[in-house]
Amino acid sequence: MIFKRFLSVSPIALEAAVKPKRPPTAFSYYFSQVHDHICASHNVSNPGAMKIAGKQWRSLSESEKQKYVDALKPLREKYSAAYEAYAKTLPPKKPATSFGSFLKEKSPQLRTENPGLSQIEILKLASSKWKSLDASTKEQYQNKYREDLAEYRKVMGQQSA
Repeated sequence: MIFKRFLSVSPIALEAAVKPKRPPTAFSYYFSQVHDHICASHNVSNPGAMKIAGKQWRSLSESEKQKYVDALKPLREKYSAAYEAYAKTLPPKKPATSFGSFLKEKSPQLRTENPGLSQIEILKLASSKWKSLDASTKEQYQNKYREDLAEYRKVMGQQSA
């Protein structure tokens, strides 16, 4: 069975849709530089070399660590550009439901009014506020959701065509 979505995607689009690999961290880059030397001089395997390299890394000064950070700067810039291109190929996110929009709007306010509450308690409070809303206010959120969903479906229909 052949699916329509596989026929509509070109090989070039498939290449662009591959998520780029993150550049290594400064420590990972440092470890790749000193790994062989540590293994040979201390006669240890990879886990032992990692422990030794970690101790050495922590003992380095900030200026020495900065050399490794600076060496990775071009890789990070290349990754950022590649990730931006990749993100543009992703389909749009489905819009938040009417309650999701309400929650997104009211959650920061509820957190500032109730700083001691956990996230679950904030959600319960938001849920009770949603249930106590009058019908006209709920209708505004529901209309916004319908509009956003129609726009989303329109965009998704254009992408699959």
